[in-house]
Amino acid sequence: MSNLFVRSHERRLIRAIACHRRGRAHIIWFRGVLYFGVPLFILLNVADYYFDRGTPYHPADLLRILGYLLLSLAAGYLYGRLIWRNLNRAFGPQSPSSDSSSSQPIQ
Repeated sequence: MSNLFVRSHERRLIRAIACHRRGRAHIIWFRGVLYFGVPLFILLNVADYYFDRGTPYHPADLLRILGYLLLSLAAGYLYGRLIWRNLNRAFGPQSPSSDSSSSQPIQ
């Protein structure tokens, strides 16, 4: 393996450990819902607007937009849970007494 690949892998591992230390709630809500669910919601609305050939929204479309929002947030929540499960498999379960504000050395 090249040295560049090894350094890149080490940086990804350090970022994953730091992400795991932030806790389950942070990963599910920030990494899942905000970083995955919200862009999915925007993408669904932009795609719908594009494929409808730019027709303006009507008040009846509110139900469809609400459906997109609920679908996107649910998908983001499930994605966040998947990330948390994978991190727990890789680094072991996080002890409930560990506080994210306390600084612990990376092992």
